[in-house]
Amino acid sequence: MRGYSILNCVPENAVYKEVVVVGNGPSGITLSYILSGHWPYYAGHKIPESLKQHNRSVKNLHHQAHPAASSSLPSSQSLSRLNSEDEDDDAQKLPLNHPDEYLTARLRETPARSLLLQDLRFLSQGLEGRSRNPISLLFDALSHPGADLGLELPSMLKWRYHPSRKVDHVVLGKGPPGGSWPSMNSSILTISLGSWMELPGFDYRTWEAEARSNAGGMSPTGPRDVARASAASVALYYQDYIQHMNLEENFQCGTVVTSARPIPYPSACAACCQRQLEMDGEDGCTSEEYWKPLSEEEQQWWLSSSSDDEDKAQTCPETGMSCLSRPTLWRVSGYQVEEKVEDDGRVSEVCHEFSYVTPHLVLATGCSDRPNRLGIPGETLPFVVHSLKDLDQALVALRSGCEGGELSGANVDDPVLIVGAGLSAADAVLGIRFQGMSVLHAFRKPTDPANGSGSSSGILLKQLPGHLYPEYHKVLQMMSEGRNGGSYRGYQALCGGKLVEIRPDHKVCLAFENDEDLSDTREIHRVSLVVILIGSKPDLSFLPHGGRHLATDSYSNTPVSINPYTHQCRSAPGLYALGPLVGDNFVRFLKGGALAVASQIQNELKQSKHSLIRTLPSDSDHS
Repeated sequence: MRGYSILNCVPENAVYKEVVVVGNGPSGITLSYILSGHWPYYAGHKIPESLKQHNRSVKNLHHQAHPAASSSLPSSQSLSRLNSEDEDDDAQKLPLNHPDEYLTARLRETPARSLLLQDLRFLSQGLEGRSRNPISLLFDALSHPGADLGLELPSMLKWRYHPSRKVDHVVLGKGPPGGSWPSMNSSILTISLGSWMELPGFDYRTWEAEARSNAGGMSPTGPRDVARASAASVALYYQDYIQHMNLEENFQCGTVVTSARPIPYPSACAACCQRQLEMDGEDGCTSEEYWKPLSEEEQQWWLSSSSDDEDKAQTCPETGMSCLSRPTLWRVSGYQVEEKVEDDGRVSEVCHEFSYVTPHLVLATGCSDRPNRLGIPGETLPFVVHSLKDLDQALVALRSGCEGGELSGANVDDPVLIVGAGLSAADAVLGIRFQGMSVLHAFRKPTDPANGSGSSSGILLKQLPGHLYPEYHKVLQMMSEGRNGGSYRGYQALCGGKLVEIRPDHKVCLAFENDEDLSDTREIHRVSLVVILIGSKPDLSFLPHGGRHLATDSYSNTPVSINPYTHQCRSAPGLYALGPLVGDNFVRFLKGGALAVASQIQNELKQSKHSLIRTLPSDSDHS
């Protein structure tokens, strides 16, 4: 163990991990990749002068969120050839350039040092983009350089594997690796381009081509768009990523975290813990052995002390030695569900409890665990659903016509009522109409594509260019025509409709505001199903106070307030957050949060001057 004594603080079967990650989606997978010893280095390309001039001419113009193909720009393949030399010949390469000349200048100050060991605050200065988190913008600028300017360039990051620099960690997930992606409708296409869904070190398009080739030229993952990817393809890619990168040992699937609490512990120091570990027969590598394979510049970084180290130092009461204080420890408890095959062939579930102790607890749960509710009468009736997954199951039950089931009394000829105006609601409209069923679509305010102001419904739909997202553009047109639009048979838009009651006889009541006298007009409709898709929030019930104390006041749609350069929660030392919890809802940006957390951990390890991988003596199987 490192930097403190834990005697009499945790259960005997607790397992120490340097990092515990709750959530096995893209955020957790990326962090595991970095903690497993894969370090990013800047390896830009010699950008032709003509491309630099193009960049300067478009830098101040507004562009769509997708990279625009241009015959005047060199292809990704031609640019990648400029960086095809072996890593050992870095010193002989052409000067490294990024389309952002100021970022290039900052990166050149420490060219031999991994980004993990650099000052990320300094590197991310002045960067702008579609994330409010600066390290997310930095990572995206290097992974997809110039993407928001219409450029299509290869990544300017290279990854080096340092197996001796692994950080002992575990990633906990309720389902298979991939987070919510495996549970999505397989035919849904991603909003982001397919190449933006990839994780470090494993090209998505190459994987996709190989998957299609292995399937005899047919797509093994459902429908495929030229630029976008299907949800099934992305889910399979993430599961293959775990195997391809040999990360399986770090992932515990089928786990449910029930409690994560800070625990008290006495003041101590690395010397005390090292002595205790030696008594227990633990062998650990010294800092010299650990850092020896790195470059001379990286070794100097490790040996140098931070300016504020003396302020953080305390005196250990047991040895009288000076040591750095630890902010807190976290105990993470829960259970893991495993399937067991009986002798007679029956499959049963067996639960195993686990308990981890860690100085770094990372929240990567996403924000889709708890669907938002309207809080109206009848919302808990069996024909009311709040997710696309539950909708799929309800449609199967409805069309099968099972008598006596939960949907008994529903008529397949009655329309399905959809409430909401976001992407999930649009997917529901498309899916239901594809099955030949009628749709009533209620959303709070009218949507007019020609008028971008004064409307809150379908905002994201309006931001998507029609040529890349034809299906969502079609739904937006259907919404704009209102209830009197006759060009879309079987669809009726209830613009401004507010669902106020759901009755057991499958009748619903909607209220419409009357602009003239501010009164409400009520309408009654009979429906087969009610689908309420008005967003969701994370399930942080395992944290103290349900995680409510972590919320930020600056942005109401961001559940957790963090230090933007370390992603550590402002109100909970040792607790970190990634992905949608901090506003990064797209895979393209959430990878930067993993870099920020891993960098902060490396800085803490440097301050502690102690070995990375330590485990509590335990008889537990959850090691």
